[in-house]
Amino acid sequence: AGPLAAWSTFMPAGMALILFVSPFLLLYGWRALWWTGSAAALVVAGAVAWRSPREAVARDKAGTAALLRQTVLARGPICLLLLFMLYAGAWFALFGLLPVVLQDGLAPTPSRANALTAFAIGAGAVGNLLGGALVAHGVRPSSALAWAFGASALLALVVAAAPLGPAWRFGLVVIFAVVAGIVPPALFAEAPSQAPHPAAVGVTLGMMMQGNNLGLVAGPVVGAALSVAGGWPALGAGVAAAACVAAGLACWLLPRTKSNLKSRFE
Repeated sequence: AGPLAAWSTFMPAGMALILFVSPFLLLYGWRALWWTGSAAALVVAGAVAWRSPREAVARDKAGTAALLRQTVLARGPICLLLLFMLYAGAWFALFGLLPVVLQDGLAPTPSRANALTAFAIGAGAVGNLLGGALVAHGVRPSSALAWAFGASALLALVVAAAPLGPAWRFGLVVIFAVVAGIVPPALFAEAPSQAPHPAAVGVTLGMMMQGNNLGLVAGPVVGAALSVAGGWPALGAGVAAAACVAAGLACWLLPRTKSNLKSRFE
């Protein structure tokens, strides 16, 4: 499925893992959870420092500034930033509040709500690998984005409006996680063709990750407000609205390119 698809599983896999293990770690107090996370971060930082190249790279500061300005103002990278922001905002709005919402019916205890939420979020990793496989087998990333966002909007609307029982509603949330999981690898695969220059791919990816961070901050806040105002229907409608806007961006504003990205993705 390609290294970028595998790398994009970090968010759902990490969130699912912490939801599964946090009840056990919290038996020793919340500090145990924090110390465990800190130790894991230090291990990763040490591995990165050990594997990073030691050679100094000469850079043209004036050329770098011009390239940065050109990339920040280009339509393609801006669209990718907005798409990742809408994806992350919808994702964290839904799954960040899922344990609370589940306790109203399907999961009467916090531990069961945590386990079900971890299962649903973990399904997103399957979607990440599926998205990578689709792109690696010739599906255009922009087409994958449009279809994934459109299907996610439809699923969110059904979750919001259909008269479903808790188990059926949760099943649709799991399917939503798989379908929405196609988005990150498709975005990463689209980045090289949307960068205004080959040397600007890193900046383009950085802009995308800033969009992810913006969605991570805004999504839970907006989702909480919607959930308080109208429960499942309001939350699902908000997620559907974000996915619809993203599908429109992918269809009509994202610049069309002719490059075949299969080799770049693999």
